[in-house]
Amino acid sequence: MTAFPDIFQENPRMVKAMAEICLRFRHGNLQQARESMSNYIAWREKTFGNLFEHCITDSPKLLAQLKTNFLRLSPHRLQNGAAILYMSMKNHDPSLYTTNDTIKCMHFFIIASMMVDPDLAEGGFVFCNDMEGVEYSNLDMHFPGAIASAVGLSLIHISE
Repeated sequence: MTAFPDIFQENPRMVKAMAEICLRFRHGNLQQARESMSNYIAWREKTFGNLFEHCITDSPKLLAQLKTNFLRLSPHRLQNGAAILYMSMKNHDPSLYTTNDTIKCMHFFIIASMMVDPDLAEGGFVFCNDMEGVEYSNLDMHFPGAIASAVGLSLIHISE
């Protein structure tokens, strides 16, 4: 947190939570955790325009999208500890939710999951996209690229 004093002043709760998540993600390596945190902050500012809290009580649209159950987390983990994030695209409606809304929803879901179960930060997530029953109206053609750029930042190789 001392590495990000300005950001800490803007949103102390988020910085503390993400610092802990990044440290777990990088298995205690402080330098790599700082770099991951820096990447995350840059992505979050670029994607959402700020570092404000994402709260379902302040965002009826976020709550409504979460209630569609297009995202679910399996209670079971893979042998390597990874969680399975199940996406049911037939429950997704891009006419109601922009790509940015969906990225925000997924981000909220994943971060909230890691805050409930911090081990998820270490094991990571495997995305399972169920396309059964999907119609053209369920597809957001911008979503795959947006997910790839968001996830790509966390996969950047950090040299020791």
